[in-house]
Amino acid sequence: MNLAIIPARGGSKRIPSKNSTLFAGKPLIAYSIEAAIHSAKFTKIIVSTDSQEIADTAISHGADVPFIRPESLSGDYVGTGPVTKHAIEHCIPIVLPRHLVQDSDTPEDWLRAELMYQAYVQGQKSE
Repeated sequence: MNLAIIPARGGSKRIPSKNSTLFAGKPLIAYSIEAAIHSAKFTKIIVSTDSQEIADTAISHGADVPFIRPESLSGDYVGTGPVTKHAIEHCIPIVLPRHLVQDSDTPEDWLRAELMYQAYVQGQKSE
């Protein structure tokens, strides 16, 4: 299973509700979700969020939200590392031992997905 994890915190200070804010006609979070879907590299796309509003938006655009992130992982100074680790640990029961994780904060991060996928394929061939 190839797993995409998209962190989306609800408490943005610079742009309140930025992930739900419309940009060119759709919520900002939709662009990351659509990029993951259209890459055709991921079996499962999850959004890690602390906001029910973002969760609802993510689900309506094709992502899964299997949990609401705890408050301890939602502060201004919490990096994506602990958030991604939490998401992986939460998803272990549904993820096979071999998986690819794309930690993405912005749509530009998806440019790395192809390189990650190629490395994953090379690893599969060498086994």
